[in-house]
Amino acid sequence: MDHLYLLSWITVVFTVAMNLTGIPSCLEIYNSKTTQHVMFLPFVTMGINNCLWYTYGVFVTDWNLMISNLFGMALQILYIIIFLAFAHPKVLHLGQFCVAVVILAAIIMYFTTSRQPDELLIVQLAFVCISSTMVMYLSPLMELAAVFRTKNAHKISVPLTFTSFSCSVLWMLYGIMVQDIFLAIPNIPGIISSIARFVLLGYYGRRRPGTEQMWV
Repeated sequence: MDHLYLLSWITVVFTVAMNLTGIPSCLEIYNSKTTQHVMFLPFVTMGINNCLWYTYGVFVTDWNLMISNLFGMALQILYIIIFLAFAHPKVLHLGQFCVAVVILAAIIMYFTTSRQPDELLIVQLAFVCISSTMVMYLSPLMELAAVFRTKNAHKISVPLTFTSFSCSVLWMLYGIMVQDIFLAIPNIPGIISSIARFVLLGYYGRRRPGTEQMWV
């Protein structure tokens, strides 16, 4: 079996798995009827990131990018709907979502209607996608700051950390194999961010406040 073919499908599977890690948060929201312990920003940044990389996949005709990010978009939209359904007050989060949609629509409209050469548009879109990925990886920094402050890593999701690390490594390797530097470079911060989470998990452990150390 071709190594690139095998790597591409493993990458798609792990990317889908990473997007599925939002399900526990949504179940927590549904069962508790509150969004108090769940952050809205990661859903939005991942949704935008999925949409942009899907568009990039269309431009470069990469079905692995299109399949994995189309599935990711569908899941993130579902997560956002569930979050907004139980958010109080809704106005703030709904406003943030609307701003994100307007900005995303403007970006996609620019790239789909521009008459510039495709080669130039691909480079421009790649830099937009890289910037979006950087924002996505930087969005959990508040979570890491909370770990340092409380000396407790119970808010760090082990499944998300593992799948995020795996996806970053796989997409970097995939980018190298298809000779697409724009796919390889933005995953380096993801690898570093995931390693930092693993270190904090190992150092502080996961335990609910008032309980013994617990790994979930």
